Amino acid sequence: MKSILSIYKFKLAGWIQLDKDRLVFKSEHELSTEPVIYCWALSENIDDSSSTVSVIYVGKASFGLTKRMTQHIGGFSHSTTGSKNKDYLARKFDEKYEVSVYARKPAKYQVFGRAMNGCSIEEEFFIDLIKNNRTHSDNGILNRKRYPKN
Repeated sequence: MKSILSIYKFKLAGWIQLDKDRLVFKSEHELSTEPVIYCWALSENIDDSSSTVSVIYVGKASFGLTKRMTQHIGGFSHSTTGSKNKDYLARKFDEKYEVSVYARKPAKYQVFGRAMNGCSIEEEFFIDLIKNNRTHSDNGILNRKRYPKN
């Protein structure tokens, strides 16, 4: 999956880390409030260039990544799906995986003569791309969204 991240110009934005029993988001740098497409990626050793990176979640952050990650952190404790994701991530931390967060600015599109950011269409694209490139079921993608095939 490292190639998908680099081909589509995703940049490292931060990490989800386990702090005692709580998941936290640590950003790599100051993050803007601009819309982004983001993904969570598992790796066994981020410093090793031969390490395998597996994308496990794709999302859109219409009001910036910091706000969206804050919502995820709250959801880990206050929603059924968030709690399931927290349990999954906790198991991966126990297995010595690291969870990195990557982001990219979506392209702009013209829709009926109006400029729109491509968050929704790119989110759908990347979920579909990653699900269709999955080679084993252990690192399944956590997204619940299902999009109809054309």
